[in-house]
Amino acid sequence: MYGIGRFCAKNQNIVMKRGARTVILDTKWKSLIDNERKNYGISQQDMYQMYAYSKKYNTSEIWLLYPVNDEMRNHEQIKFESGDGTTVTLHFVEVDKIDDSLQELKSKL
Repeated sequence: MYGIGRFCAKNQNIVMKRGARTVILDTKWKSLIDNERKNYGISQQDMYQMYAYSKKYNTSEIWLLYPVNDEMRNHEQIKFESGDGTTVTLHFVEVDKIDDSLQELKSKL
């Protein structure tokens, strides 16, 4: 495990904590599509994995990070609710401006 301040990387995930709040971030390096009927191109396996993380780390907040593409650049926020309190929220990052994207995410904590 690596930690810098309140950021910790565990098994390719990032665990962010602020007070009692814990958010798990997981990066995905595939390009999403603007099609809600196809779950934007997110695999069922990825969603099961996020749900498992929420239970493993005892948190209801999971953020999936995807590289932004032209199709998703100005998309409204996308959230998935599990029905038992877990929320998976998609966030898009500018890969060529990763430092700015990470600072923006940090400010949302």
